[in-house]
Amino acid sequence: IIKLLGQVVFLMQNKKSTIHNISKMSSMNIVRKCAAGSGKTYEICRESSENQQKVLIVTYTTRGIETIKSELQSQNKGVIPSHITILSWYEFILRELIKPYQTCLFGINQIKGLRFDLIHKSNFIPKKDKKHYLQKSDDFRAETAAELACFINNETDGKPIERLERIYRYIYIDEVQDLAGYDLDLILLLLQSSINVTLVGDEKQASFTTNPRTKNKQMAGKNIWKFFDPHIKSGLVIEEKSLKSRRCNSTICSFANSIYPSETPITSIMTLNTGHDGVYIIYKDDLEKYIDCYHPTILRYNTKTDCNGYPGYNFGECKGMTFGRILIFPNKMLIKYIVDGTPIDHPEKYYIAITRAKHSVAIVMDSFTPSFQYLSCEISIENGSINGYSYCPDNRI
Repeated sequence: IIKLLGQVVFLMQNKKSTIHNISKMSSMNIVRKCAAGSGKTYEICRESSENQQKVLIVTYTTRGIETIKSELQSQNKGVIPSHITILSWYEFILRELIKPYQTCLFGINQIKGLRFDLIHKSNFIPKKDKKHYLQKSDDFRAETAAELACFINNETDGKPIERLERIYRYIYIDEVQDLAGYDLDLILLLLQSSINVTLVGDEKQASFTTNPRTKNKQMAGKNIWKFFDPHIKSGLVIEEKSLKSRRCNSTICSFANSIYPSETPITSIMTLNTGHDGVYIIYKDDLEKYIDCYHPTILRYNTKTDCNGYPGYNFGECKGMTFGRILIFPNKMLIKYIVDGTPIDHPEKYYIAITRAKHSVAIVMDSFTPSFQYLSCEISIENGSINGYSYCPDNRI
């Protein structure tokens, strides 16, 4: 009798987790490791459109939201299907998890807006004190969003997650490598729910982060897969790999792999030949002729980079974008890599920049003495040619 009573008590104490485990058997979690240009946004939008039940798509950046909306409209005759909701990461946390249950810690409609300017300010107030999250103006500290969502979920016995389960059958989270700190704790709560959760990302493109908190620091950014490894082994999430780029040709993929060497090199399935394809070094003296002929998009490391007066995108800013051809004004670190192969300490932004191009990447140099996988060549332009160097991954000089 005592043993039986003990089992009943155990089941009552673990009622929530038992129900979730049973319901989770009918759902599926996926973490998808994607190469740059592999079509991850296309696949998210295609799957979301085909799933007729309620779908939520979440991504970190405003540009990411614009890209997803554009792709959905492209696939659905200019219309975003009514069963699909698209939110930014912070909008998702605030709207779907915090505000419906804010009276757990705050007054009714007390939370006004987000404060991103406080991200690097010290915060030693206990998390059970609402001042840990809110300022005097009732503006919310953005970096504590996921932390508060987890706190409220715990204090209300899981009501925010249960609410999500009633609303959405599928959740897609794009750019998962950008998540950090308590974001990962929140991800785990979603994986343990009855919702089908698909997470998509590329650790090589971890150029942004949702917050600088030290929690889970060893499992964020380029190390994001360390977070998923134990959950893949346990069967909570299934790993998929999509490491073939539809965007970049094989030479661009090889150059990107050399800049960011890892256990998961990308390959190309893009076969279109335009007559000017690959990675090139051109001289600054020939800059105007090259631009007039090929009309490349200008990229630079940051605003401090001299671009000869041409407007351009910063490396990090161009994330998620695709261009036919790009022209890069390199900083000292990229020049040193090209000249003697010195590894780049933090290659994420460089990798992002290189993999924006479909056909050609041109890098502008004042002078160049080939010493590392570059061969002298003539680049055709209107009414003639200019001298340059082409990157040849199978050759060493």
